[in-house]
Amino acid sequence: MRTFTWRPAVIVAFWVVGPGALLAQTPEVWFMPNNHIGWDSDWHGINNPLNVYALFDHPEQWREARSRIDVLGFPSRQLDMHFSDDQLRRNFALMKQWGLKLGLELGATKAFSDSRVMTGEQAFLVRKKEIDRFQRLGGKVYSIAMDIPYTTYRSYLLKKKPASEVDQLAVREVASFVALMRKEYPDMRIGEIGSMIMRHSQPITPLEDHIAHIDALQAKLKSMHVRGLDFYRVETDINFTDGVSLLDIKALQDACHARGLGFSLILITVFNVPLHPFRLADDFASYDGMFMRAYLFRMVGGAPDEWVLESWVPFPVEAIPEEKQWTYTRCVRDFCRTFVPQKIRP
Repeated sequence: MRTFTWRPAVIVAFWVVGPGALLAQTPEVWFMPNNHIGWDSDWHGINNPLNVYALFDHPEQWREARSRIDVLGFPSRQLDMHFSDDQLRRNFALMKQWGLKLGLELGATKAFSDSRVMTGEQAFLVRKKEIDRFQRLGGKVYSIAMDIPYTTYRSYLLKKKPASEVDQLAVREVASFVALMRKEYPDMRIGEIGSMIMRHSQPITPLEDHIAHIDALQAKLKSMHVRGLDFYRVETDINFTDGVSLLDIKALQDACHARGLGFSLILITVFNVPLHPFRLADDFASYDGMFMRAYLFRMVGGAPDEWVLESWVPFPVEAIPEEKQWTYTRCVRDFCRTFVPQKIRP
């Protein structure tokens, strides 16, 4: 059995960025459990909530991991589809007992095809129904992250429209969605996810375009007398297959901070996807891949306000127990021990 981990790299990170950078802040930690089992023909995870059920059915098997995170996050659509009212009522009561906040990633104006683009108002009505159900059952929503609306507009609509028109459309509809959310849920944190992963054979959205989008969206919301975004969240493989520069991600972090925005980084386990054809995709790769990405980002001075530990592929296969090698809660526990050691609740 393979037992190598990336822990020695923390010495290198300490040398590169210095002890102050390692302990300068206490970031928030999101844990988004694996909602998938098996692969489809495109190597995407097939939705299955068994691992999420296990977390609530056996809370004794991930006590430490749970004590080290702040937010338990879910895709809103999957949470709405896969859980009955009774299940959600019980789960939300347990989260309150554990001191965990509820976070959601959700579609906002997401373009699913050339002919079907949701407006901000259409997306709001769908998401409002989900959020109201959760809150009626005891799940107060602390924070939402809009799932790559700008990136998805570009991926689908650049085939038919000029880039400037697509970008203006994205800003208009995302602003509409945010304004409606702010009015309905004034205390809820709202952020946007931006993708730095190649999608649908489209080039990766450049750093300067992410920054231009943030500036245009915040200006649009200000003109509408609506509070702007609270954070910008980035999904990126950092796995050397998409040509993403760590320095670009760090520059985006710095741009967010200069604008008073929180910066949130998703550490995803899709490191397994490029390994899958070689039969090297497994739970070890998920565990070590997550540490590798975090070490690399810290080595260039990265210090996100939120770490988001997330998987949308069927790895790690098992969620619990945290004492078992390579389970997802073991990964979460060990990650927090290393990168957020000062954070722990009773």
